[in-house]
Amino acid sequence: MAGSDLGLDLVKGCGLALAEMYGDWYRDPWAWPEYQWLQTSPAALPISEVLRKDDGVFVPRYPAFFHPAEVPKNRLAVRPAVLQDSLSRILYTTAVASNFGKLHRSLPDWVYGWRSRGSGMPSKNRLEWASYLKSIPADPIENQHGLQIDISSFFASIRVENLSEMIFERIGKTASAGVIDSVIRQHDALATRSGIPQRSFASAALAHLYLGAVDDALEAASQSGLDLVTRWMDDITALGSESKLYSTYLDVQDRIRHLGMEPNAAKTKLMTAEETIKEVRFEGTRELAVPKSVIWAQSGAPTVVEDIPALQRVEEALLAHPDGFSRTWHRATLTALMTRDVFDNWEKWLGTAHKIPHAADSLGRYLRRCGEHDDENPAVEDFWTQLEDWLPAYCNSDWARVDWVCSQLALAFPVKRVTEPVREVLRGWLAESNDAQKVAIATQRLSSVAPVQCRDIIRGRLDRTSDPLLLRIFALGLLTAGAGRSVVRPILERDPRNLLVSLMLEDRAWRPPAVADDFDTGQDE
Repeated sequence: MAGSDLGLDLVKGCGLALAEMYGDWYRDPWAWPEYQWLQTSPAALPISEVLRKDDGVFVPRYPAFFHPAEVPKNRLAVRPAVLQDSLSRILYTTAVASNFGKLHRSLPDWVYGWRSRGSGMPSKNRLEWASYLKSIPADPIENQHGLQIDISSFFASIRVENLSEMIFERIGKTASAGVIDSVIRQHDALATRSGIPQRSFASAALAHLYLGAVDDALEAASQSGLDLVTRWMDDITALGSESKLYSTYLDVQDRIRHLGMEPNAAKTKLMTAEETIKEVRFEGTRELAVPKSVIWAQSGAPTVVEDIPALQRVEEALLAHPDGFSRTWHRATLTALMTRDVFDNWEKWLGTAHKIPHAADSLGRYLRRCGEHDDENPAVEDFWTQLEDWLPAYCNSDWARVDWVCSQLALAFPVKRVTEPVREVLRGWLAESNDAQKVAIATQRLSSVAPVQCRDIIRGRLDRTSDPLLLRIFALGLLTAGAGRSVVRPILERDPRNLLVSLMLEDRAWRPPAVADDFDTGQDE
């Protein structure tokens, strides 16, 4: 069967999978090369071998595998995440991508993000966000109020049985529906996870369908006098009179409860429209805006300069109370500092790392940029020496309980800066860790700086490993470290869910894939 048989358009699915790679919790050293390959060679995947019929519906032949992970939401709270095997993930993504037109045919225009707008193709989320902000007035009407509603543990609270029924009603008893049903039921059956997979474009697109009753309540409120209703996934914003917004909240709360969910009391607010608009506009900020001023030279020529001291004052405020600020604040501030090569306080940021686990990825990028922006400066060596002493101490402390945090901080070290203290940390991860991100970083770095050690450690783990995602990482790492087809192919063949990787490597004569720039060379996403 060709890749587009049974209504499954693998080209669309690969496009979606590659698009959601940026900003994902897991950063793959090789940027999921099997999806890049499949996008150009969709007919190479034998659909007949990866689907089977069950009660008259096509479903994946092999059960989906979910590798558990935890990602901090703030200093104390963590969100339950999963990393899905590459085969079931592409089938799941393809099943959704092939049916955007049907899934979103009645989605209101005022719903934004992770959606299609009539073309049957997914809209780009950056454009959706821009349109979302544009829909919200910059200046509120006098005495206008704003309502914000957030749903608690949204993806985890979705009733899979109900969502599955909605999907079959919307797209029929198709292979796509069978694949989606199988994957979300297997995820919901996990002992420590529930609902549908998070941080997934496919899941988000399905979640819009699930919220149809909430959208109906919002549309009814809009028609009865509200000035604005809009929704960005489970973040609902409305503007209007205070009393009407209160009444609307009670109706929406009722519909949310009908779906088996609860509003998040801490994030649900009724306040002035001005306050609401400010909060919404700041939430998506990726880089803090720095004020500019004009300096006039004696010649009369103007020069526009940025007010760096203003940025540094914000930085000092965050450093004074780091755990009191959200991930958005830390990310926006660290990005602004990186963009302008302002690194005067890097030692203070090291001292606050344990208080901002939710911003570890941004801090890792900041530290890497700090060490690379002025490579000719003799002081840079002192920076790296201090950093290579700090990382092992941090990773051996109680603050290192969440694997994701340590792994993001370790990415501060590109291959050329992996010295012995850092190697020791990475060797420990490669030998003992079951966390995919830690293993991926250790494998990629050690395969470059210590290929013999890397091959030896991986060989010692193979008989103790059944996780298809770890087997994939080991196989690609061995290939990078100099092992050949005779070694790597049997590892991939141990689990049929690594079929895509095997097909790609066979087609490419078993050449190791290139490492993603962002993973090593210091370039940011």
